Amino acid sequence: MRTHSLSFGLAFLATLMWLIPASAFAERIGKPYRGPAELRGGGGGGDSSGGEEDGGGEEGGGEEGGGEEGGGEEGPPGVNPEPGAGNGPGGRGKTAKLDGIIVWQWWWEHNKDRFLARATERGRINMGSAEYWFGAGAKFPPREIEPVSETLRAQTIFTTIRAAAKKSSNSAVHAEACIAYGRLGVVPATDKQKKDGKSDNLVIRELIKMLGKSDKDVRISAILGLGMVGGAEVGSFLMRNHKNFTGDERAYVHIALGLAGHRDAIELLVESLPPRPRNAGNDQIGAIVALGLLGPGAINDIEAKAGVKKLVKLVDGRADNETVMQAVTALSRLQVARETITKLASKKSSKDIKWNALLALANYTANEKDAGKCHKTLMGKAGFKSGDGQNKSFAILALGELAAGLPSTSKVRAKILKDLQEKGLETKNNYIRSSACIALGIAGDRTAIPSIEKLLSETTGADYVAGAAAIGLGLLKATDQADKVLENLLLKKRWNDDARGYGALGMAMMGDTTRMDDLKKFAASTRGPRAERHAPLALAVLGDKKHTKRITTYFAKEWKNRDRYRVAQAVYGMAWLRDQSAVKELIKLSKSSSPKVRGMAIIALGYVGARDRVSPLTRVFSNVSHRNGFGNWDIIRYIAGIL
Repeated sequence: MRTHSLSFGLAFLATLMWLIPASAFAERIGKPYRGPAELRGGGGGGDSSGGEEDGGGEEGGGEEGGGEEGGGEEGPPGVNPEPGAGNGPGGRGKTAKLDGIIVWQWWWEHNKDRFLARATERGRINMGSAEYWFGAGAKFPPREIEPVSETLRAQTIFTTIRAAAKKSSNSAVHAEACIAYGRLGVVPATDKQKKDGKSDNLVIRELIKMLGKSDKDVRISAILGLGMVGGAEVGSFLMRNHKNFTGDERAYVHIALGLAGHRDAIELLVESLPPRPRNAGNDQIGAIVALGLLGPGAINDIEAKAGVKKLVKLVDGRADNETVMQAVTALSRLQVARETITKLASKKSSKDIKWNALLALANYTANEKDAGKCHKTLMGKAGFKSGDGQNKSFAILALGELAAGLPSTSKVRAKILKDLQEKGLETKNNYIRSSACIALGIAGDRTAIPSIEKLLSETTGADYVAGAAAIGLGLLKATDQADKVLENLLLKKRWNDDARGYGALGMAMMGDTTRMDDLKKFAASTRGPRAERHAPLALAVLGDKKHTKRITTYFAKEWKNRDRYRVAQAVYGMAWLRDQSAVKELIKLSKSSSPKVRGMAIIALGYVGARDRVSPLTRVFSNVSHRNGFGNWDIIRYIAGIL
């Protein structure tokens, strides 16, 4: 068995979740990952970070059984009962029988960054342009946000993160600082700060200092932070020092070289690939990942070094599941070996590999012919026509992604959208319908709006279908349906808190600022933990600075009585504001007595000061993220934009 550190690392680079005790690495697992415990209603494990302690044990414990929701729910959201038991009001509705439950909420929580980015860019693009969400128009006045200046980034955010890291003895805080530095990217040294032999980028200087820490988790975070910064300087530094890192650390060096887009490392990476399928070590898995991260632009150089041939050999050979899955993801990102991946999806592979292959097919949008063949496979016996509900779900999500990557004139795109509506939305299977709502939203099919709207008020629906419908309408910016979302989700307690919370976020994504007061009332009145998680983020998407900050600081002060996911989501909402006023509030939180709150504030500061709203790391490992199996690390990596 490989050491658990790489397994964790590959997972937390996935698609994108929220606070990280920096030493909570998880063992590899051999069964499907069922989503974050918080999404499933579980309590989440304890944390083992060193250094300072909060005292008082686990914050708030789990959600279920804690008395916070009044015991009115029939079960965790998204987890389907046996067929016939129902999951909606009165136990009505047909559900899917699944052997590995991976709900649409799981996919959304790993992937929402890029969609929220679109929703929060109002006023910066011509609303009628094709670049603005498929040309969907509506009520989108500019957000009243003051963007963070370069001076504020350099003089306030950077110095706050550095000061918080220096004052803390907690390794988790140090690791979080490394990721925050990586998001900042570049902070130029002043003339007085420039020194011979030192980088002119202060961020690189601090990350190199962190490499001297004794805690391995901190060093790994520093390596990844360098990869996030990217550039020739980082690539050259990692190449020069490649042999000085330990075996496990070298795996992350490889990944960082891929993140940095350092093509000069291709020869090193290809040489580091496993010579025999069954012998893949951590550093070799890291090399597989890195080659995929370099993307199709590097394919000629990779082929020249026989890199593609070696990757295909790993897929065709007898490698373990983890190696095969990473190789599949790399090949799909390079837009090569589609036939090989199609065979994996179609034959009797392990379920992990089949699901991974189905998702990988969504990457082949370079030409109409390949896209058409992927569509055929996803709708065939390997995917939608299989007897496995999970295969169908992965196929539907992949179809949405595939359609989104094709031009509006594409005939394949038109066929995909027709299948998603007729065979996805119109089925009686709630699990499939909910996935179809998300897929059609991803694809930008506004003709599906009337059908999705009907699911909000259906008496045979389920909580997770109503939530998916709200998010789907939000993705499509269906502002004319805001009244229906408000009436059927936010104002009625017939649905569980999870569905109502997603209703609030869906309304915010529509961008209808005339609904701001409704969302404020909802945020002020709800006491369900899942609904509370979404309220601050919904307000942040609409640009409500005052209420977002109020909720965030309230949650932080009440840390002992609030589950960590709610606190993290609230701070995440403040980060999404990307407003100068958020910096002041986050600086206060960075001085909290709780290292967990400090860590969240540090990550959020890095997010607020990031050069780009959505990190290129957001979907690094979307194809294999159902295999995470990690504990609490997901929280911080979510905010960091790595998942």
